[in-house]
Amino acid sequence: MTPPEPCTLLEWDSAFFNMRLARVTGDNLAQARRWCAEHEIDGAYLLIDSARHDLVRSAERHGFHLVDVRVTLDRFLEPGDAEAFIEKQTRSATTADIPKLESIARVNYGMTRFSLDPHFPPDRVEAMYAHWIAKSVNGGANITWVTCDEQVITGYLSCILGETEGQIGLVGVDPAQQNQGIGSALVAAGLRWFSEQRARRVTVVTQGRNVAAQRLYQKHGFRTASVMLWYHWWARDLD
Repeated sequence: MTPPEPCTLLEWDSAFFNMRLARVTGDNLAQARRWCAEHEIDGAYLLIDSARHDLVRSAERHGFHLVDVRVTLDRFLEPGDAEAFIEKQTRSATTADIPKLESIARVNYGMTRFSLDPHFPPDRVEAMYAHWIAKSVNGGANITWVTCDEQVITGYLSCILGETEGQIGLVGVDPAQQNQGIGSALVAAGLRWFSEQRARRVTVVTQGRNVAAQRLYQKHGFRTASVMLWYHWWARDLD
């Protein structure tokens, strides 16, 4: 049997950022580095469980740099929970909403690993999140909730449903509308919908540095489920 490759070429990422990007899929980072050299990879992503101290040390030895702490939170739902979530000024998004959603997405993700790694051009990072929310509305998510203030969209939250579990995808609030309860209204709308779809568990991912987001989810009954570490490796460092 042929052993699995230590890395996978990320075709979408590579085309979008116009560089050859890969994801490390194994624990042998020396082998991963050789694979990247053989395939002329510009950069590689590595996700490590924070408890894997051996792999953390190996990543540091092989030139991977910590760029993000990936925090997954979850909440379990019980039958009848839908009535506990009050929807405030929320409705499902339509394709007509996409331009406004894209404009919010372009300025909402300054804490992500893509935004903070200077190897990624800022304009392409903004475009990536705009593309992501448009794709969510166009079927990439099961439903995307929006909040409105006098018919003006102020925020969004996308929901992805599996057989028994749900996932909150993208969440964004207009920076001019912060601290108005919009994020809370969106999370409540999402949880109500997941409960109505009989999801048993809902997960959401945020950054370790994004304490405000963690507190928002904790307010709605989420608890930390896992902590992972994102590392990036680059063939060429920037000056």
